[in-house]
Amino acid sequence: MLRTLFEDVHEDFRASFRTFLEREVIGEEGRYGDWERAGIVPREVFALAGRGGFPGWPSRSATAAPAWPTSALT
Repeated sequence: MLRTLFEDVHEDFRASFRTFLEREVIGEEGRYGDWERAGIVPREVFALAGRGGFPGWPSRSATAAPAWPTSALT
């Protein structure tokens, strides 16, 4: 379905974040499932997201809780 609400830059952000999730969160090893069972996501993931330039994620430290941008994924 073609969306007309957002501009290309939004679609670029969504694609970039999706790639980040596939590479760093899901991963080939299925890390997300392990984290879900453990009930925690390693702080390093938040730091990687911040370094990747995703808003709402700590860029220098992983001590703050991120504002998960779920709207970017839909």
